[in-house]
Amino acid sequence: MGNSLIGKFIFWLIFFPSGIAFVIFLVINRHAVMVNFWPFGFALEIGLYAIILGVLVAGVLWGGFAVWLAGRSQRQKGREAIRAGERVTVELHKAKRQIHKLETEIRETRSTTQRLSMAPTGPI
Repeated sequence: MGNSLIGKFIFWLIFFPSGIAFVIFLVINRHAVMVNFWPFGFALEIGLYAIILGVLVAGVLWGGFAVWLAGRSQRQKGREAIRAGERVTVELHKAKRQIHKLETEIRETRSTTQRLSMAPTGPI
């Protein structure tokens, strides 16, 4: 939705009333229901609101886990990009040191050449 004013308005227009309706639904359905765990022969009497909230929480957790699994390849690509960036940075520093070294050699060669060109060549 972003941070736009329209997005915030739509959020409050849709999700706030839905949340209120959900809470009212939970409060109205407080009576106990029998939950039978069939293969185990175990039955439990629990409030309907607890079952609904439990299913909602389980769905949110399961959805978060699914999104986390789906994002695995993107996280891996991100880590690889960081490693590649670090390698390029190291290579850049090496190249800069090499350039500095070569520039120093060029300056030294020029100064030596200038001194030699100024030296007397013939008999005095």
